[in-house]
Formats: sequence, C-alpha cells, structure tokens
Amino acid sequence: MSVEIKHLKKKYKDKVIFDDFNFCFCSGKIYGISAPSGYGKTTLLNIIAGLDRDYGGDIKVKGEVSYVFQEDRLFPYMSVMENILFVREDKDLKKANVLLKLVGLYEQKDLYPKELSGGMKMRVSIARALYYKSDVILLDEAFAGIDNMLTYKILDYIDEIKRDKIILLVSHNEELLKNRTDIVLRLDNLGDM
Repeated sequence: MSVEIKHLKKKYKDKVIFDDFNFCFCSGKIYGISAPSGYGKTTLLNIIAGLDRDYGGDIKVKGEVSYVFQEDRLFPYMSVMENILFVREDKDLKKANVLLKLVGLYEQKDLYPKELSGGMKMRVSIARALYYKSDVILLDEAFAGIDNMLTYKILDYIDEIKRDKIILLVSHNEELLKNRTDIVLRLDNLGDM
C-alpha cells in the first residue's frame, strides 16, 4: 500500500497551501501530521480521501480509505452498533464488539448519537474507521476529546494492525505525535524539506 503525492499544488483564493509538495506514505507506519491551523492538515487528508479534487499535481492512493473527521459524521437514526456495521456488507459482529470494547462503548452499543457525548461520538467514529476494511486510515484530530489512557490504548491497537496499513494522524498534541507515531511531517516546515 502507498499514497504517492507528486507536485501537489493547492490554494484557497490567494493563499497558497501547497506548492510543489512531494511525499510518499508507505504501509507499516503511523505518520503524524503537525502544523498550526491553516497550514493544510485537513486539506491534505481531504485530497487523499478524494473529497477535494481542486488541486494540481498527481495523487495516487492504492487501497481503500477510512476517515475519522473532526466533526460528528454518525447517522443519527442508527444505533452505535448500526453505525459501525453500516460500512461493511459482511457484518462481522465479533470484530465490531471487539472494537466497541476497545473504545470503551460496548455497554452503549444500542444507544443513538443524540444520547452520546462528543467524545463518545468520536470513539464510535474511530471504531467504525477501524472496522471498515481499509488500507489507509485518516485520523483528523480524532483523539481531541478522549482521555490519554484510552487514547494510548486505541493507539496500541492501531500499532498492532499498522503492518499492512497506512495511518495518518493529524494532531496538535505534540507529545502524542512524538511518542506514538513513527514519522512526524510538519507542514509548516515544508520549505525546509
């Protein structure tokens, strides 16, 4: 698996976000992506996911992509379990239950999004992304509302499954990026690369 980015150019109005950006993300690694707000972290994930096609250059993504967005993207009319199972045709209840236990929501599997806190909704989103048969997992500030102990438990699991996956973790938490990623890409220092 790989995500190859060649000569990426992207701007919003007059602001240049990427100018001839080149990078190759390879499987088996957790990549941390860091930068202050406005430097293109979410934009990069949206381009990789195919949600933003207004750019120059060439992007090749080999494999299926799952994405944990910063905002809630759960189906309000589905339970926690239904939200997770929805992303795959083959309903693997055993794996879904394992992931719900991992994110600490097994007891809440029959609740609906309106009954969950913001952090709980994010944990459902993480479980759903891990449940999907993806090769590339995009995590955009996915751990912002989750306590450190649970964050590290989930990242331990991700570290175990990363061998044949590409994990991109966007975070403002420098300690998390330093301690739990293999490579940190700092978008505010692209001119120094």
